[in-house]
Amino acid sequence: MSAVVTELFREGVRNFLVIATVPLLITSAISIIVSILQAATQLQEQTATFLIKVGSYGVALFFFAPAIARGAVRFTTFCFQSAASIAKVQL
Repeated sequence: MSAVVTELFREGVRNFLVIATVPLLITSAISIIVSILQAATQLQEQTATFLIKVGSYGVALFFFAPAIARGAVRFTTFCFQSAASIAKVQL
C-alpha cells in the first residue's frame, strides 16, 4: 500500500510542477524583457507592466491548456485506479 501512496504523491507533485512551471517560466521571461525595456526607456509605469504580465500568463495558459488538461486527466485516472488497489488492501 505504501508504494501506491508514494507513487500517487510522486505523480501529484510532478503533475503540479508541469502545470505551474510552464506558464510561470513564460511570464518570468516576458517580465525580464519588460523590465529591461523599462530600464532602457526610463518608463516606470506599473499598470502597463502588470497588464503585460497578466496577459502573457493568460496567453500561455491558452496555448498550453490542452497539455495541462491531458496531464490532469491522466493523473485523475491514475488516482481512481490506485484508489481501487488501496481499497483492496484495506479490506
